[in-house]
Amino acid sequence: YGKLYGMDKEEVKSRGQELVAFLELPDSKRLIGTLSGGQQRRLSFAVTLLHDPDLLILDEPTVGIDPVLSAAIWERLLEMTTCQRKTIIITTHYIEEAKQAHMIGLMRDGVLLAEQSPTALMVSQGCDSLEEAFLALSQRQETSRFDDAQSVELSYPTTQKKSLPPLVDPYPYWKTNRFMAQLTKNTRWLIRNVFATMFFLLLPASIALMCEFVLSHNPGAHRTIGIVSLELADGLASCTGQEYEGCGSYDRPFTCRFMDYLVNSSIETKIYDSLEEGKEATRKNEVWGVLEFNANYTDSALDRIQHDIFSTPESVVESSFINAYMDMSNMWVSTFLRRELLLDVRMMIQGFLKDCDINPHLLDIPVQFKPAIFGSNSPTYLQFFIPGVVCTFAFYLSIMYTTAAIMFEKSVGLERSLVAGMTKTEVVIAHSVVQIVIAIVQELTILVILYYCFDNPCRGNMNLVIVLLIMLQIMGLFYGLVLGLFFTSQRDATNAGIGTVNALFMLAGLVWPVEGMHYILRNVLWAIPVQPAVEAYRAIVMRDWHISHPVVYKGFLSTSIWTAIFILATIALARSNKTSL
Repeated sequence: YGKLYGMDKEEVKSRGQELVAFLELPDSKRLIGTLSGGQQRRLSFAVTLLHDPDLLILDEPTVGIDPVLSAAIWERLLEMTTCQRKTIIITTHYIEEAKQAHMIGLMRDGVLLAEQSPTALMVSQGCDSLEEAFLALSQRQETSRFDDAQSVELSYPTTQKKSLPPLVDPYPYWKTNRFMAQLTKNTRWLIRNVFATMFFLLLPASIALMCEFVLSHNPGAHRTIGIVSLELADGLASCTGQEYEGCGSYDRPFTCRFMDYLVNSSIETKIYDSLEEGKEATRKNEVWGVLEFNANYTDSALDRIQHDIFSTPESVVESSFINAYMDMSNMWVSTFLRRELLLDVRMMIQGFLKDCDINPHLLDIPVQFKPAIFGSNSPTYLQFFIPGVVCTFAFYLSIMYTTAAIMFEKSVGLERSLVAGMTKTEVVIAHSVVQIVIAIVQELTILVILYYCFDNPCRGNMNLVIVLLIMLQIMGLFYGLVLGLFFTSQRDATNAGIGTVNALFMLAGLVWPVEGMHYILRNVLWAIPVQPAVEAYRAIVMRDWHISHPVVYKGFLSTSIWTAIFILATIALARSNKTSL
């Protein structure tokens, strides 16, 4: 408050020490929340006197205060009016507080009953105390309601409204000291609320780490597949002591060899005696599927490799198949398991072809995938997911902080600051500065973890990504201001923010590509916040497209337009009496 009124640091310190001693306040280093109700009232009074104002408006300044201290306060107020020529206006329900005033006005039911000095009022009413005078005036007012005589207020001369020039010059729209006062307040709030500050700063790191540890691994790995092989009459003991002749000599059934490939692919196996037993284990969620090998699978596979494709008997072809019965209830796990099973079968058969001096590439489909133009030939879901989650949370993290800050300001009230001349623009800009600093720290944290610590691919200009994310956080900042100004409770504002982000999770191309959405939805997604920015982010890091490319500049343009919309909405709400701070 000293900065708010243009006081320097030394002046605030000396004046503060004087008021702490005068009002018998506790140690100045104590937090306000730890003070009693009476101490908080005295502290509020100290803040009022801090800058030595020429006009004071006080509401019951000595109610609930020790009588000795109350007398000292009244002595100080009288000294200010007589010696320092100050003007003090006091409103109170207690007549005792008004006895020392130079002029008092008695009001009842919205009617000004009298306005005189205490002595003149008692003389005019023929009373010995202000209490008796007020009682007499109240009785006259009640009596006038039951007879048709003039009401009490008509016995006083009426005045006409006059247009008077302002007593003081209008406050300037911007003053650095007021802005710095609000900025200092916001900064101190972050310093004192360590838990909230650490939450805002560490949440991006936790998001990045969760992305890496949750999405960077094969969901099919370390799953269990059931094996039913009539070749293995004695279980794993049948994997040794057998001879098979083909292009080469093999001392193990191909079932055992295939199980080795599965183990190398981090897929665990469990042998069952019958197909029904394996299916029942799948139904009980003990395994993710069961593979069935015929009794002569190894011989049939060797015969099929050695025979010409036109002369291979149908019975040999049928016996060389591996029958798979899979649990397809989980798309991601089952898809990765099917992929690994097909790759392992391919590798095993290619090994047999090499033994027979047959080109193993004959097993390949007649399409060769050369090095990818963008990305890799084995893309991961994490590479697709990162742009969506980073952009969405960049938007949401700003909403969280800004909404909480505005609702806090509304709960504690800004009346005292606004009376001191602070403008809502200064309040908003002070919060914006703090939020932008937090945003830069958050974005650098998440980008360093994702692209430098875990080395995720980034082919494009990282500076473009940083600018895009900061723009998203500025957009989130103003959307948070809109929510904070529009709603009256923290709960409603928070629910609106969470609802917005939940919608963006589905619509921004985060969990599912835009190309897979309904065609009507695809045609309107360009108008949804964040979604064009996600596509721009993905185009920058995966395709190395620059700002001149339509996909990239549309992301920047969409973010700028929505930011402007939220700024206009913020201005409109701030000027509205219903949503004023």
